Amino acid sequence: MFRIEINSDEWRARTMKHPVRYMIFMGILACGALWCGVFGQTAPPSIEDEIARLRKELIQTQVDVERTNQEIEKDKKDFEAYRARTVQRLAQTQSLLDTLKSETLEQSRASDALAARIGEAIAKRREIELSQDEFRRKLISFCNSVQPEVKKLPPLIMAPMLSGLSLLINDLTIKSIDVVEGCTRLVQILGKLDEAGSGIQISQESSPVADIHGMAYRLRIGTIFEAVVDAKGEKCAVFSGWGDGGAPHWKDLDSPVLAQAVLQAVNIREGKSLPAFVNLPLARQGGAQ
Repeated sequence: MFRIEINSDEWRARTMKHPVRYMIFMGILACGALWCGVFGQTAPPSIEDEIARLRKELIQTQVDVERTNQEIEKDKKDFEAYRARTVQRLAQTQSLLDTLKSETLEQSRASDALAARIGEAIAKRREIELSQDEFRRKLISFCNSVQPEVKKLPPLIMAPMLSGLSLLINDLTIKSIDVVEGCTRLVQILGKLDEAGSGIQISQESSPVADIHGMAYRLRIGTIFEAVVDAKGEKCAVFSGWGDGGAPHWKDLDSPVLAQAVLQAVNIREGKSLPAFVNLPLARQGGAQ
């Protein structure tokens, strides 16, 4: 809205001088007033429309508030569920940790007990090893003490026995066998020596005596007698001991009668002659009987 204030005296004086301008001006004013009346004014909103708008906004606000409250409740429930799950998982984890700690302590105690038992076993094993080493030394010493006696035996029995003893001593020295096996082998050797002391052995082989040529019989009775006789019973020699160089001494009897007696004993032993008493020559230092 606007107003046009006009001084009436001044205006009247001017219009009287210019009546045409006055008429044009009045026409313009009339058109302007008409335009303003038609287009310049708008009707104010009614109270009912304003109330309806406010009610609509209030309803939308209530809907938004209700939706927000629902979302808050949902978030609260989700958080409570998450918290409950977290608490449960923490409780399970703590339980597992407690169990693991308990098992670790138990395993530690078991490990300590096992370590103690292992220590005891190692100590006992060391003690046994020391006792075995001591027994091994005694066993070697005994074998060495037996060797000189074995070297006095007749050649047929001495060679295998001495070889067995020497091999046993070597194995015990380098510890290629334990003391149990060493004892077993020594008992076997001593058993063979015992059998040899009461046994009779016959073999046919090349003569070890220079004066008896070719194949000959060797007769051993126990550990006190061994003789060599040719196949015809013409020549005979008896074992009389060992020399300083380790060579056997054979005493040539130079007696066909004694040679026949030795051959007769061989034949009786082999079942070629009937059993009978035979006088055999026993060699001694410096002679024969």
